[in-house]
Amino acid sequence: MPLPPHRIHLHKALKRAAIAPTGKGRPCKLLTASKVVAVDETEGSLTLENGETIRGDVIVGADGVHSVARTRIPPDAKPCSCGKSAFRFLIPREAFKSDPATAHMVDDLGEVKIWYAEDRRILNAVSDWNNVASLEAMLKVFGGFEPSVLVMISKADPETLKIWTLLDMEEIPAWNKGRLALIGDAAHPFLPHHGQGAGAAIEDAAALATVLPLGTPVTETQPTKIKTSSRLIGSDNLHKNNLDMSQFTAYNFGHDEFDDSAQRFREYQWSKIPNKYWRMQLAFGPMPGPRQNHYGFPRDGTQSTFITASIRFKASKTALQNLFPPGRSGYKFTTPVTIAYASFSQTTLNKMQWLGGSGYNHIGLYIHGVQYTKPDEDSTSVSGTYMPILFESLTDPIVSGREELGMPKLYSAIDVHRRTQSYHIRTSWQGATWGSFHLSGLHESDPATSTGSISGEADDGILVHRYIPATGRKNKGLAEADYACFDRFAEAEPKPRAERLWVAESARFEIDGLVWDQLPTLHHVVGRLAELPVYEIWGRKSQSSNCLHFTLWFLTFAPGWSGPLHSGSEILDHRKATNSLSFFFADFLPAHRRPTKQPVYLIFRFPSPEESPDRAAEGGMPQIRASQRRAIRFRLQKNIAYAARLSETEMESAVERCRQGEFSPQTMQNYLHTNMLLAI
Repeated sequence: MPLPPHRIHLHKALKRAAIAPTGKGRPCKLLTASKVVAVDETEGSLTLENGETIRGDVIVGADGVHSVARTRIPPDAKPCSCGKSAFRFLIPREAFKSDPATAHMVDDLGEVKIWYAEDRRILNAVSDWNNVASLEAMLKVFGGFEPSVLVMISKADPETLKIWTLLDMEEIPAWNKGRLALIGDAAHPFLPHHGQGAGAAIEDAAALATVLPLGTPVTETQPTKIKTSSRLIGSDNLHKNNLDMSQFTAYNFGHDEFDDSAQRFREYQWSKIPNKYWRMQLAFGPMPGPRQNHYGFPRDGTQSTFITASIRFKASKTALQNLFPPGRSGYKFTTPVTIAYASFSQTTLNKMQWLGGSGYNHIGLYIHGVQYTKPDEDSTSVSGTYMPILFESLTDPIVSGREELGMPKLYSAIDVHRRTQSYHIRTSWQGATWGSFHLSGLHESDPATSTGSISGEADDGILVHRYIPATGRKNKGLAEADYACFDRFAEAEPKPRAERLWVAESARFEIDGLVWDQLPTLHHVVGRLAELPVYEIWGRKSQSSNCLHFTLWFLTFAPGWSGPLHSGSEILDHRKATNSLSFFFADFLPAHRRPTKQPVYLIFRFPSPEESPDRAAEGGMPQIRASQRRAIRFRLQKNIAYAARLSETEMESAVERCRQGEFSPQTMQNYLHTNMLLAI
C-alpha cells in the first residue's frame, strides 16, 4: 500500500481519532480561532483572547515553539535562531520517475535519502518563519552536490518552496508544574531533522497517556538525546564532532515511546515504594511475598488461618549442637546442659492473601534454648530457637523465605490427616516416604494456656544461619552471604492467636533417611534427622508406649572425682538404646575428664510396679538385644552399666556411702550385682 504523500494525512487521521464519538474516553472538543493568552497551572485553567476561561484537571501545553504555556514554568526560556535555515518543498513522485537522472531515487516506497555536507548556509536571510524562497538561491547553495541532486532540486515547485529559519532553545529543567505539562516543541523544540518535531510531540503524548492516571512526570531521556544529535548534524564540522550517524539513526528509529514510557513509569513507581523487596528476577520489579505486595504495602493476614502440631522431645545436647553451622562460632545453648530440647513442628497455613487465598504445609526441626553471640567487638547476643531445616510443600514460600529471611528451606511433600482424636503427618519426596508423625488421644484444652509460636514453644524468635554461595567456577567454596539471622516473633504483624487447643496423650515419630537413590537431594539431611537420639517425648499426659522411665546415675572412683555426676528423671527409647546410651555418656562425661583406668558405673534405676503401675501394665522393662549390649559396651569404652531395682532412698544411701569412702569399688559392684536387673 503506498505511503501517504504528505503529513497532512497524518494530521487528519489524528484529528478524526480525537473528535470521533467512538473509541475510549470522551471525544475532544476542538476550538478554532481561540488564542490562549494566559495559563494558570495552579487552578488548571486557560484564559482565551476573548476573555473566556476554560478549566480542567490537567493542562497539556502543546502550543509550539512560541509557547504561552511554557512561560509559566521557570525559567522563561525563549527560542532563538541557531544561525541556519532550511529549504522545504514538494516534488511529485512522477516527476522523479520520468527523468532517468532521478528515477533511481524513487525505486522503493518508504525510503529516506539524506545527503550531508558542511557549511551550506544562506547569508542575510530574512528571519520570519516560513518565508518564500527562490529556486535560484537554493540551487546556488547546493551547487557542490552531485548532479542528480541538483536535477532533483530543479524540479521543486516554486509555489511550494519555503525557507525556514531554524530555531533552538536551551533545555529547561522541568516540563511540568502543578496541573500543567508541556509536550512537543513547547517543551523541547527540535531542528527539522527526521521530522522529530512532530514525532517527539506524538511520543510525548504517548508518554502522557501511559502515566497520566497517576500524574507522573515524563522522562527526559529521549528528547535530550535527539536534540543533541540534531544540533551536531546541523553544525559546521561533522568530523570534529565525531558524530556516529548510524548509532543515532538506530536509536531514533528503534525507539518505541509507549514501551519506554511504560518502563520509566514502572521505575518511577518502584522508586516511591518504601522498604521494597528486590529479589531475583530484577527486571520485573519488586517481588511480592508473604509480608508485602508488589507495591510494598503490608499484607493483610487477619483472615489467614493456621494449625500447628508440635512434638517436643528430649535429646542429646551433643547430637543437637552438631546441627549448628559447622565452622561458625557464636552458637551455643543458653545453659550448660547435658541434654537439650527440640521440637518437630508442623503447620498448615490457609487463606493466605499473598497466595490468592490458598495455603501450604511446612514442618521443621526447632532446637530450643540456643544463644548466638556476634563475633565482633559488640558481642551482641540473641536467644531463641535455632532452626537447622524447614521443609515446605510449595515453591513460593521456599523462595521468599530463603531470600527475605535467610531460612534453610527445602521442598518436601507434606500430607496431613486429621481424625477425631488423632493427627497424622506423612512427609515424602517423589513417592519416597521419609517421615511419619503421630499424635493420639487428642482432647481439647484451654487455648489461654498456650503461648506457643510456629516452633510450638514460647520462644523469642527463630534463629537461622544464612548462607549463599558465590557464583562462578573460580568462586567455588566462597560465600556471598554467611551470617546469622534472627526473626523476632514480637515484631510479627498481625500476631497469631490460637483459638482452640488440643493436647495429645501420646505422640511418636519415625524418620528414615532411606538411601541416595530414594532421596537424591535430601538423604544427607533426613539421614541426620534419623540419627537423633530421642530420650523422651515431652508432654502433659502419658508418654509414648515405646519409652521407659528410669533414673540415671553416674558413679566413679577415679582420683579427683565425686559422685554421682548426674541424677535426674529421663526417658530412654529402648528401640534406639545404642545411640541413646552412647550420647548420654558423651554428654555427661566430658572427654577431658573421662577416666581411663578406674571403672565408671552407669546405673539405670527402673521403677518398681508399685512406683509405676502403668509401666507394669505395659509388661515391665523391654529387653535390649545382645547386639545392642555389645555396641553399648564398646561405645562406653567397656565401662560397666547396671540396670538396678533400688528405691530412691536406697540409691541415695549407696551414693552417699561411696562419697564417705565406706564403699570401695568392689563393694559397690557387689552391691549393684545383688540388686541387678540387667547387666550390660
